[in-house]
Amino acid sequence: MNIIDKQNLDFYNELWSDEQHHHAYPNINTVRCEAWYFRGNASTPGYLLDYGHGCGNEAIHFAKLGYQVEALEVSHYARNILLKKLNGRWHHLASRIKTTLLKEDYSRLPYEDASFDYINSTQVIYHLPNEMALQNLINEWYRIMKPGGKLMFSTIGPGNSLVEDGVLQKQEKHLAIYEHLHPHEINAQKQTVNALYISNEKDMEYICHPFIVEEIGWYTNHYCGIDGFHWQVLAKKKKW
Repeated sequence: MNIIDKQNLDFYNELWSDEQHHHAYPNINTVRCEAWYFRGNASTPGYLLDYGHGCGNEAIHFAKLGYQVEALEVSHYARNILLKKLNGRWHHLASRIKTTLLKEDYSRLPYEDASFDYINSTQVIYHLPNEMALQNLINEWYRIMKPGGKLMFSTIGPGNSLVEDGVLQKQEKHLAIYEHLHPHEINAQKQTVNALYISNEKDMEYICHPFIVEEIGWYTNHYCGIDGFHWQVLAKKKKW
């Protein structure tokens, strides 16, 4: 099944098209969890998928640490931002980062079984259209990960402004779908986007099956009119 929400994709293509609405640094929680969970005592980072790389700051961070990075993105505008960085300031990392544009109608990730040592996805999965699409993505992550490989991802949780200021559209078995006005404006107007919301750890653990969930943590911010509660999930694929 198609796991892209077209409305959300159109919004982010518009947002990224002027190359102004993006960070110049990686998410600090991704930085911390990479050091604590991915790398740990390992001396040699491995092959990593950055799923939904956005403007590429996490992919660049991983490459600087020695990972070989496959950066996957559905927005060609976001991919172009990363390519410009790799052709400019970060040109010395270009051999460590391969960026691939995902087709909008995909249902299967373009990788062989057991390809990756690590998978990271920072604040991406809540843009998917529904629970079935999310479960399909989790299953695909599991398929392409090597036995013993590690996964980390973040997504919105209780109290996040996207939920608190949004309107419930549909309640599914393990998550809810909310519609909200995104805080960033396009052409001086706020745009409507959708967000998947997982409210508790029990539902999150169910969604993550068949991965072995090692920790469901969270981080938050509360300033400038934004409540930013996010789940941070750390999981692994069992060894043979």
